[in-house]
Amino acid sequence: MVELKCEWCGTSFRRERRQRFCGPSCSAKWRMSRPDFVASLHTPKRAEACRQAMQRLHHNPKAMENLRRYLLSDRNPFRDPVKRAEAQSKAHRKLVASGYRMLNGGNGKGPTRPQLVLARLLGWSTEYVVPTKGLPGYPSHYKLDIANPERRIAIEVDGQSHSSKAVRAKDIKKTRFLEDRGWTVLRFRNAEVLRNLSAVLQAIQEALSSTTSRQPPETTSPMDCSSTTATA
Repeated sequence: MVELKCEWCGTSFRRERRQRFCGPSCSAKWRMSRPDFVASLHTPKRAEACRQAMQRLHHNPKAMENLRRYLLSDRNPFRDPVKRAEAQSKAHRKLVASGYRMLNGGNGKGPTRPQLVLARLLGWSTEYVVPTKGLPGYPSHYKLDIANPERRIAIEVDGQSHSSKAVRAKDIKKTRFLEDRGWTVLRFRNAEVLRNLSAVLQAIQEALSSTTSRQPPETTSPMDCSSTTATA
């Protein structure tokens, strides 16, 4: 046996004869790191060969059926079993049976780092729930990133996902709902909180100065919303 060292990953290994890589994976990675090899994969000749192979496949019903079965089977590494409806339903039943009561809504990951930074500085609540009381066209309740219920000030700390047109429309709808019920809604980007915290705190202080203490709106605990849907 010869003591060798992989030229790609640097791992030491032993073989009966000399070889450059510890396995086919490192060998393939080394080949794909070479521009000349990658360029050789994208030639007109190879493209034509692939086109002809696909044509032969489409004219072979048996081969197409075998391919379809493989794509739908558990052997397909790109088919995630967790995404199947039956798997999700089974997981949901087990959680409910164990006593877990779910509150749907938000990104499902809890407060982000910018939210926690701001909430701790202010000493305010996070993931504050405001019910919509069955209002048609609305979720059962909204979750506020950070809230001061006494002053009815809601702070939303938005990430990159809030740049899309669809999410912005939902944000506008949520803001109007809250403002119609006496809330002052402040929106900040993650980057604003992390890079310009003093300006964010100043804006919050101005909002506090312009509001007075009010009766907190009716809220529900997340543990009481097992079968409802919320939107952050």
